[in-house]
Amino acid sequence: MRGGDGMLEEQPLCLAPAPDVISDAIRDKGRWHDCGKFVRMWERLNGLCDARASDGIMLEIGANIGACTVELLLRTNARVVAFEPSPTNLFYLTRNLQLAAERNPSVAERVVVFPVAAGEVARRTVAYAQRGNLGNTVVGQRIADACRREGKGDPAADAVATEACLQREPMDELTVTVLPLATLFPTGLSNVLLIKLDTQGYECKVLDGARALLASATRLRGIVTEVAPRWLFRHCCKPLQLLARLHALPGWEVACDHGRRVPRGGSERTCVGRRPADGPPKLVNKPTSGSRRRNRTTAKLTTARSTLGLPYESVVEKPATTRLERARAWAEECQRHAQAGGGA
Repeated sequence: MRGGDGMLEEQPLCLAPAPDVISDAIRDKGRWHDCGKFVRMWERLNGLCDARASDGIMLEIGANIGACTVELLLRTNARVVAFEPSPTNLFYLTRNLQLAAERNPSVAERVVVFPVAAGEVARRTVAYAQRGNLGNTVVGQRIADACRREGKGDPAADAVATEACLQREPMDELTVTVLPLATLFPTGLSNVLLIKLDTQGYECKVLDGARALLASATRLRGIVTEVAPRWLFRHCCKPLQLLARLHALPGWEVACDHGRRVPRGGSERTCVGRRPADGPPKLVNKPTSGSRRRNRTTAKLTTARSTLGLPYESVVEKPATTRLERARAWAEECQRHAQAGGGA
């Protein structure tokens, strides 16, 4: 690992042999491209939430091989609770933490690893790991990067369109443990300031297993989540429903970045649900013209940027009830289809 924004000293990492998407990128660029944004978020939180008292915690749900875990530990004062259910990824994650601790002994005192997946209910299930991409380990579903396509999220059409492709993509089957966050943290998330969600479409189930827990987490200031429609659809959740779960937290608002195109169609975004430090923005009078509407959006966008320091494209309004009802009906049909086919 080579230096990013903060001139990080070169840090050895244990990487998977080529070809592997994440390890190859780190070998080429010196770091994984997503990690810097979590460092910037934490540094911004230092000034807002007294995180320099060194009792602040980040939950990293989907730690993978630990590239971002290590960078966060070395470049900030954060304490990290990392979740990673894949035995293969756990090997690289724990080895990379060991390598970091050999040079920086304090690292070992600021990190805890849970070898489980966070989810809605406690169970043992199968996860599918795509060979050549350790970042694509999916609980309960076979989804390959090479099989992406733009789709409407219809379960039957989805299955027909991807089955032939999946047959050509080698997958390893892993038995993993799933536990709700509410089970793991029965006394609450008193010192958690930031949560990162990158669970290959399992994000809705993670949040469903922590609703009351998150609502009572008074110090929590942000939840950063990947929004990958293809993966969410296969877990019977639409991006609209994922963002609605963040909107459901009292006083929170949601903002998303510009997103990026991905191979074979589709796009992915990073979105943040955030609790403003001084409560939600006070916006009086609904806009009556296009100009005033743009000004209103700009005011909210400035608030989001000033809190987390990221270049978000727009603050996302809470979805209309009718859209959520249609999405809920779709999700119920999807679940029935999955159960009939023996899916997760």
